[in-house]
Amino acid sequence: STSDDSTAYRDKNKIKDLHIYDGVERLKKYLINKKLWSEEQEKELKDKSFNQLKICIDKALNAPPYPVDTLYDDVFSEYTDYQKERKQKLVEHINRNKEYYQNKH
Repeated sequence: STSDDSTAYRDKNKIKDLHIYDGVERLKKYLINKKLWSEEQEKELKDKSFNQLKICIDKALNAPPYPVDTLYDDVFSEYTDYQKERKQKLVEHINRNKEYYQNKH
């Protein structure tokens, strides 16, 4: 996972040098060297991507919340008894605390 502390299992000096092996950066340098890509194109792509991402985030934040059932339905085609129980407890919890969960994502 990228969220963990990699110093727990990697030498700090090796982590510092990992950028050398960054495949995206290496490809970018190769393409620029072959005159197939430019820094201007890079900036344009980053700006366009950032703007598209911002639109998607705004859309997601303003969308109505999904029904709690989708947390399970999108993952399991059939439930175990334990999953049925957990789903029921989650629904009960949300129903007991509707004022907190209304309009929250």
